Amino acid sequence: MNVPEIVEKINDLYHTLKNTNDPSDIANKINSVLIFGDNVSTDLLRAAWNQFAHQRGIKNG
Repeated sequence: MNVPEIVEKINDLYHTLKNTNDPSDIANKINSVLIFGDNVSTDLLRAAWNQFAHQRGIKNG
Protein backbone atom coordinates (compact mmCIF):
# COMPACT_ATOMS: atom_id res chain seq x y z
CA MET A 1 0.00 0.00 0.00
CA ASN A 2 1.13 3.54 -0.60
CA VAL A 3 0.25 6.75 1.25
CA PRO A 4 -2.70 7.79 -0.98
CA GLU A 5 -4.23 4.31 -0.67
CA ILE A 6 -3.82 4.40 3.10
CA VAL A 7 -5.35 7.88 3.28
CA GLU A 8 -8.38 6.60 1.38
CA LYS A 9 -8.71 3.68 3.78
CA ILE A 10 -8.39 6.04 6.78
CA ASN A 11 -11.12 8.18 5.23
CA ASP A 12 -13.41 5.16 4.71
CA LEU A 13 -12.84 3.85 8.23
CA TYR A 14 -13.25 7.32 9.74
CA HIS A 15 -16.63 7.80 8.09
CA THR A 16 -17.72 4.39 9.34
CA LEU A 17 -16.66 5.06 12.95
CA LYS A 18 -17.08 8.83 13.36
CA ASN A 19 -20.44 8.69 15.13
CA THR A 20 -19.60 5.80 17.44
CA ASN A 21 -16.60 6.89 19.54
CA ASP A 22 -14.45 9.78 20.64
CA PRO A 23 -11.75 10.92 18.16
CA SER A 24 -8.80 9.25 19.91
CA ASP A 25 -10.68 5.95 20.13
CA ILE A 26 -11.53 6.20 16.43
CA ALA A 27 -7.87 6.84 15.56
CA ASN A 28 -6.74 3.88 17.67
CA LYS A 29 -9.24 1.56 15.97
CA ILE A 30 -8.19 2.78 12.52
CA ASN A 31 -4.51 2.31 13.39
CA SER A 32 -5.20 -1.23 14.63
CA VAL A 33 -6.96 -2.15 11.38
CA LEU A 34 -4.17 -0.72 9.26
CA ILE A 35 -1.23 -2.01 11.31
CA PHE A 36 -2.53 -5.46 12.19
CA GLY A 37 -4.98 -6.08 9.36
CA ASP A 38 -3.11 -4.55 6.44
CA ASN A 39 0.47 -4.74 7.77
CA VAL A 40 1.04 -1.00 7.20
CA SER A 41 4.31 0.29 8.66
CA THR A 42 4.12 3.03 11.27
CA ASP A 43 6.15 5.34 8.99
CA LEU A 44 3.61 5.02 6.17
CA LEU A 45 0.75 5.30 8.63
CA ARG A 46 2.17 8.52 10.10
CA ALA A 47 2.58 10.02 6.61
CA ALA A 48 -0.96 9.00 5.69
CA TRP A 49 -2.43 10.56 8.86
CA ASN A 50 -0.52 13.77 8.11
CA GLN A 51 -1.94 13.85 4.59
CA PHE A 52 -5.44 13.02 5.91
CA ALA A 53 -5.23 15.94 8.36
CA HIS A 54 -3.82 18.27 5.70
CA GLN A 55 -6.72 17.43 3.35
CA ARG A 56 -9.12 18.50 6.10
CA GLY A 57 -7.25 21.75 6.82
CA ILE A 58 -5.87 20.59 10.17
CA LYS A 59 -2.45 22.05 10.97
CA ASN A 60 0.12 20.16 13.04
CA GLY A 61 1.38 21.96 16.15
